Amino acid sequence: MSSFMDNFTACGLPDAMLAKMSPSQLNNFAKVSKFCCRQVKSFNLSFNAYRTIISRSVAHKFFSRKVLKSNLDLFCPIGKCPEVVLWLVHAGYYFADTSGVAVESFKANFVCVVGNGDTALENATVTSVDKLYESKEIVGIWTFVDPLHAKWVQVVGTRGSPIAAMLLFHSTAVMNFITYQMAFSLYPCLTFGEKVNVCLDQGNLGSDRVKLVI
Repeated sequence: MSSFMDNFTACGLPDAMLAKMSPSQLNNFAKVSKFCCRQVKSFNLSFNAYRTIISRSVAHKFFSRKVLKSNLDLFCPIGKCPEVVLWLVHAGYYFADTSGVAVESFKANFVCVVGNGDTALENATVTSVDKLYESKEIVGIWTFVDPLHAKWVQVVGTRGSPIAAMLLFHSTAVMNFITYQMAFSLYPCLTFGEKVNVCLDQGNLGSDRVKLVI
């Protein structure tokens, strides 16, 4: 799985090349690419084991085919977070606060959020999180930084299914996600066709349904 992170931390050349390909060209490329045959398979197996999905900006970029700098958001059940974090550490990331400064160990912070043992995970209280990630299904968020490549990863621990947390997001534009097997966009025509974002959560921007141009 570290090979996927190597690709994530590399330059934007692969993205720039893939963004110019048509769907049929991408399909043909996938059949002959060593990256697709080896690294993607490894990525799929690992994400299946961790029950992890990719959402927010990277998932949006996957569908829009736009080359832009973005963080990687990994959503996984709270009990799987330590395994995902171990993978990140092996890939050269370290636990940091939102400004990129190294802080206490992840293990200590994780215990503060969820406590010890399985029953603690079940009864974990929802921590105060950024409005962009606000959901009753999200227990905690941890930031990791790769200083060499200036890359950021957010590990988002969910109470149950990561997809359930994603379904409670505040707007249609971020309801896209990539699993170990497939990529999904719940509002493709609205988001990528009309390029419109509809806020769904009452209280955001003063209304429960506000249309914004993406």
